[in-house]
Order: sequence, then structure tokens, then C-alpha cells
Amino acid sequence: MDLRRISAAAWLPEDVYWLHVENLRNEGTEAAAEVSLLQKGWLLRHSDSATRRANSCLPVTDSGLGWEQGLDAVEEWYRARGRPSRVQIYSADDSSTLAPECEGLAPLLSARGYTPSEATLLLTGATVEASGGASSPAEAAAPGLIIDVSDAPTAEHFAAWTSQRSPGDEPGSAEAFRTLIEADQPCEFVTAYAEHPDGSKSMVAACRVVERSKWGVITNLISRPDLRRRGAGRSVAAAAATLLAQRGVRSYLVDIETSNDASLNLFTSLGATVRHRSWYAEAR
Repeated sequence: MDLRRISAAAWLPEDVYWLHVENLRNEGTEAAAEVSLLQKGWLLRHSDSATRRANSCLPVTDSGLGWEQGLDAVEEWYRARGRPSRVQIYSADDSSTLAPECEGLAPLLSARGYTPSEATLLLTGATVEASGGASSPAEAAAPGLIIDVSDAPTAEHFAAWTSQRSPGDEPGSAEAFRTLIEADQPCEFVTAYAEHPDGSKSMVAACRVVERSKWGVITNLISRPDLRRRGAGRSVAAAAATLLAQRGVRSYLVDIETSNDASLNLFTSLGATVRHRSWYAEAR
């Protein structure tokens, strides 16, 4: 599925492998070092960070191995890295019916005792609609806020991200998370700051923006818990959409857990709609 591939491309760790029968055939041959991995099949991702997306297998196209042999290979790959096997499966639409790319995995995962996570929704929207008429990111700021766009996050960003982990995430390497956040170039960070009477400012919301295949991908949206529902998150999302629209990017996507009502309400109010659902099935 193209949207799933685009989303994955905006959040790739350094350790990845495309599980496909043709890539396996090239392993161990004299030409192996000269042959690039075919980017098709199942995308295996590993990182010392805590995130599930960077530590899971994503079936993108047919691996050519068959469902059972493919899952065996996935389990062996993660076993070699001292990690539990985790597979990201997804639907073709806003339903629980799995897409053809991963539908054959469901009975195998169940039989082997994998436990599914809550659903994550992939939403898409039009950047112009989400911008709310703003002609620049700065114009998207709610009263009392200023918008900053930078190409590098600050220590304050990382402190906020690590304090607001997604459900199911466990503590991981802070350095690996930093590498993952900064890996995609170009990527930018849109931040809303509150201005104070003494001239100082404090971060109240932020997100990461990556462009992939003519799509904008919005990740890592956070807002200060004590300042939610005051327009900071909306300002950041609208500013990110405006930034993309300025560059001719017409559409964006964002992944949101079903339990994250605040983010779901925010993006649906900006015109985004659910395109499909995904689940992380993890070996126990």
C-alpha cells in the first residue's frame, strides 16, 4: 500500500532489511556486495529506540516466500537482534478487514500467540484546507503564540517527546531516538511558543514534518498537557500544513492511535479523513 510505504519512509531507522526471495537469493554470493536490496517484500526495521514503528515488520508487497516461511524469517531476524518479533498489519480502508498484503498473517500470528495492539489510524488531508487560509506558518498562530520553523529539534523537544510516549512503547535508548528523529533530511520542526511579558518564551506544542513522494508526513505532534485545548496543537498542525502548501505539497498524512481523542478531533476538524487502520502484533 503506497500510503503505508510513505508513512514508513518518514520514520526509518538505520537497521532495515527488505525481506524478499530475490534478496535472499543474492545473500552469500560473490556479487552480494554489489547488488542493492530490492525495495519490495516485507520491510524489517530495528532500532534501540522505544518506538514500535521503528521496531516492526511491515508487509508492503508479496515477499515471494509464503506466509509461514516469511514469518519464520521475521522471527529469526529479530531474534538475532535480541528483540521480540513485532508485525505491523493494516487494513485497506477504514475497517478491520486486513489488506491483501498482510491478510494471510492473521491466522499465523494468532496461532503463535501474538498479541495485537490498539488500532492506529492513518488519516489524510489537504494542506490548503488544513492551513485555514494562512499564507505562512507564522499566520497560523493563535493569539499569544508565535510559530517557529527550524531544521533541528532542541533539548526541550526531546524532553517533551520522551515524556509523552505512545501506548505500548517502553523506555529505549535516548540517543537512538534522537538519531531516528533527525535521520530524514530534509525534515523540519514546527513549534508554537507562548510569549511572556518579560520577553521570554516557552514551548507549548510542536511537530515534525517530512516530505516523501509528494506527500507531507506529520509526526511527533505534542502539546503541553496543562495548555491543551487552547489552540496550540491546532496552530502547529495548521502551520505544518501551510509550510507544506507553500512548497506545492497538496496532501499530508498522519498516524494517530485510536485512544488519542484530542489529536483525532484536531485533524478531523482540519478536514482529514481516515484511510486505513493498522495494528502491531507482538510475540510474547
